[in-house]
Amino acid sequence: PCEYLSVPTEVRPVVVATCHLERPRKTLIVCSSHERALHWQARLELCGVPREHIVQLPSGLSALFEDAAPEHTALSDRIGALRALVENDPKVIIATASSALERTLPTEVLESCFIHVKAGDEVSSDDLMDRLAELGYERQEPVREPGQFSRRGGILDVFAMGRDFPLRIEFFGDEVESIRAFDPVSQRSVESVGELRLAPSRETVFPSGATTFVEMLETSARHEGAALDPAAAQRLEDLVADDARALDDKVFFDRLDLYRPLLHPDSGCAVDLLGDGLLVLDEPLELESIGNRAFDELASALEARHQRGEILFSTAGDFMLTVERFGLQERVVSLSAMNALPDWLKLTGQFDLNASTLEPYRGRAEALTLAMQNWKQQGLALFVSTEQPHRAKSVLAQVEVFPIEDRFEFELPLPQLIQGNLSGGFVAPDLGFAVVTDAELFGVRRLRLPQKRFREGAPIATVLDLKPGDYVVHIQHGIGVFRGLITRESGGVQKEYLFIEYVPPDKLFVPADQLDRVQKFLNPADTVPKINRLSGTEWQKTIRAARDEARKFARDLVALYAKRKQAQRPGFGPDTPFQAEME
Repeated sequence: PCEYLSVPTEVRPVVVATCHLERPRKTLIVCSSHERALHWQARLELCGVPREHIVQLPSGLSALFEDAAPEHTALSDRIGALRALVENDPKVIIATASSALERTLPTEVLESCFIHVKAGDEVSSDDLMDRLAELGYERQEPVREPGQFSRRGGILDVFAMGRDFPLRIEFFGDEVESIRAFDPVSQRSVESVGELRLAPSRETVFPSGATTFVEMLETSARHEGAALDPAAAQRLEDLVADDARALDDKVFFDRLDLYRPLLHPDSGCAVDLLGDGLLVLDEPLELESIGNRAFDELASALEARHQRGEILFSTAGDFMLTVERFGLQERVVSLSAMNALPDWLKLTGQFDLNASTLEPYRGRAEALTLAMQNWKQQGLALFVSTEQPHRAKSVLAQVEVFPIEDRFEFELPLPQLIQGNLSGGFVAPDLGFAVVTDAELFGVRRLRLPQKRFREGAPIATVLDLKPGDYVVHIQHGIGVFRGLITRESGGVQKEYLFIEYVPPDKLFVPADQLDRVQKFLNPADTVPKINRLSGTEWQKTIRAARDEARKFARDLVALYAKRKQAQRPGFGPDTPFQAEME
């Protein structure tokens, strides 16, 4: 492990991007929050790392805090990131301290679950469907969410985990004729896919061979229920009995992840999947504090749920490792602003980058001129990161600096423009360059964050995107009104919640770390939407109606293609004298 000191926040993605572009390899970046992870991704893209090489690893702990169906998009993104860690492709995976330490499938189990399919393979579509079902994929017509598949004749549609679009596998007998990604709404092909690896739909799978859990779990429920109040004890016995039968039948269900320690006692975390890749720690001391707090909150939540009779007794260590796991990795880079490290991180080298952020130069042409002259005398290359290139050229021309549009050519003496605002400039003499951004030129620090994949509504990157009175859509409860951010105590832990109001007196409090379950409501007609009831069935009816329309569209499309395939072109008439003369 080595540490880079004096590395401002704006410089860290530049350091990682430079290392990755010069020597591509798997890299796991661990930062303090989901919002910080989005900032990392945005800056890495501006520094030249291709977007398709950057993957976010979200948290998968929500099922431990409450009984709810897995949120398909977040689960798909997480499994896609875990797949990237297992594969040998040089991807950059960005995680929070919590998501990196959460237990997941052991490496050998995860690798054994992959299904490899490519055009030209001889494979039975029936066998492929059976294998998908074993990995937790649900048969649904038509596919609309990750983790689903459907078949119509010789066509098998699979919405694989970790992919933006579902895949259409066409068979000619038992031969895979083609694989194409398609838009689930329009059903149009997006791109051809030569080869694919299908990952499991959950982080918990059933081991091979016969297993019996009913007697063991029911005995545990009775034993633990003796220490609970009668209502909680009865609730625990009922829930565990249902879960045990589902486990014995190898049926995937919402509470399955609660039994991961039972099914996979040797599970590790995302860091274990990294292998000999590079682990980057963004402020290790901050990560230690956040990781310890997340561990304690999980422990409190599990204890509270056990006392209510919702789950069998579990410890936080059953589902999450401690921050000391980071220090066991062989290749570790620590990025810090100050010379301070946790005890579990032992260094073999330490480097001071001597980088510093820039002060705003807006309206101070003389100060900017002096700074650029000083950098030129030091032999530093100058980059201008801006979303307003024409305006930036005008400002630089006032100080007699005329930039060229070329990226990362250090030997050129003139400034080079980078399209996009890094939101903060810096000078790094030891790296040989300085960066000026819109923050210094115009006082604009806005960093354009990568947009999350949404099928309805508008994406919400942070709670700052919402203001009281905004209409929002919860994935399970429908349309409500956002009333603000509040703090409440849950299981002895103070947590922030989004307060969403439905038809009075219905209210919903969504944990701030489950922001991916909420979307802004978009109404093109600019009319007031109808608010749902929490206890009503209107939202489910709306969802069913939309699904029915999608099914009808798919059936009409299949019928249309069938007619086109059966249609015969009218025969040609006999040659006329004019045609004979022409020939």
